[in-house]
Amino acid sequence: MKIKAETLFAKARNLSLPVQPYNYRTALVLCQDPKTTSQHLADVIATDYGLTLRLLTTIYSAFFSLDRKDILSIRYMVVLLGMMNLKETIINAPILSSEQEDLLLIYLGSGLLISFMAKQLASLADLDTEEAEVCGLLQNIGEVACAASVPKIVRNSLLPDSFVIKRRRFARMCSGYNPRRLGERLARHWNLPELIRITIIPEDFDLNSISERERATVSLITLLNSLVKEGLSRRASKSAVEDLFCDLCSLLKTKRTVLDHQIFTAVSVLESKCPLFYKHLRQIGLVNRLLSL
Repeated sequence: MKIKAETLFAKARNLSLPVQPYNYRTALVLCQDPKTTSQHLADVIATDYGLTLRLLTTIYSAFFSLDRKDILSIRYMVVLLGMMNLKETIINAPILSSEQEDLLLIYLGSGLLISFMAKQLASLADLDTEEAEVCGLLQNIGEVACAASVPKIVRNSLLPDSFVIKRRRFARMCSGYNPRRLGERLARHWNLPELIRITIIPEDFDLNSISERERATVSLITLLNSLVKEGLSRRASKSAVEDLFCDLCSLLKTKRTVLDHQIFTAVSVLESKCPLFYKHLRQIGLVNRLLSL
């Protein structure tokens, strides 16, 4: 099976990711409660890939014509959108089902896990936790979009004993496209902040053009992405994982015991807030591989 690059992009750019049923109901109830604060809504949205992406693509759409291009605070975006607009944004979202394509659940779950880890670890290095949270989530939007749009091609592109997409194999079936290139192009199409685009494919950008703190955030998310990719493989290299942990400790200037605790906390958040995703990541061994090292 092959597909043209522009056909893939046309499928992906109209992506409507499913929302977890509990988050869907909770967000709608909060939108109708006069006592609800923007932080209450932000806390719910931040634990849902579909809700976060819908919020971002709405707030950065031509309808709002924002002059600022660097808003990465979910709470602030909720304030800008307003309760009525937010309710309208949520109400038409598709609902996540346990019958959903397994690959999509795995990539949505791994994106959320990276987001939770990035938020936990960013606080150790005095980085912006909201930037880390949102950029950590969307760094794998290319994989998510591919799993939602062309799951058969994704399955045929996986490395052996792995849920990691081999980019060259995927590109052969998609006219030279690969998931990361698709993710960056989607972020441009949706007019998302540049820092999100940088975390998707950092080697394509001049990192000296951003602040030192933002560079550290990009490095953190890149390392976490590599760590999770190792965990997605049944042939994960223990030495490679150990090297990534050492790099994280060096970047954050923290001890391994502290790092382990923060990662355990992030996994616990995934288990409590996103049980269906946690279940899938545990079934494929990613959770155990992260926590056993």
